[in-house]
Amino acid sequence: MCRPNTKYPDWDSPEDCARVFSYVAEDNYLAHSIREIEKTILRKHSINYHILIFKQGRDIPFKVFFRKNSCEIRIQDIEISSIISVRLRLAHEIGHLIYNIDLLPNSEKIDALNRRGTASLEEELFAWIFAFEMIKEKSGQYHDDMYKDYQFTPSELKKTIAALTSDIPELNAALNKRIRLAEAQA
Repeated sequence: MCRPNTKYPDWDSPEDCARVFSYVAEDNYLAHSIREIEKTILRKHSINYHILIFKQGRDIPFKVFFRKNSCEIRIQDIEISSIISVRLRLAHEIGHLIYNIDLLPNSEKIDALNRRGTASLEEELFAWIFAFEMIKEKSGQYHDDMYKDYQFTPSELKKTIAALTSDIPELNAALNKRIRLAEAQA
């Protein structure tokens, strides 16, 4: 699975994208990866782009809204209690941004992204695999005990993703197959 029509050959797969953005600083927090993605958009598109994260009530689903110079990631208040769920959801929504990064300079295409009902199965698969790989990589970077709340095993990540995608059986099955395949190749 590749991102369609990308002009960034080093970002062929969600795994590649996660590796590109997971190691950016010695004291490497998820926020460092988010800032690195913003810098990459600036370098590649000459857009001073910001990834903004908001906490909201439980009535509004976890969602990303694309803008010309920013994307807004909305976190449901109810999910704040689960660190693994929040980190995976954040990485998942960032995966949507990475998948659609080529569209950022075009305001009409950005508007179309926001108007669509749901993303394609391919895009959802990309975003969830990106999230799995990104948080797996980040978890492996935390060696100090003070970061133990941010260290997750691949098994914990798979279990959480399965729970988060359980309402879409086709996606859940494709994710399980893809993650098993990636682990077998590692």
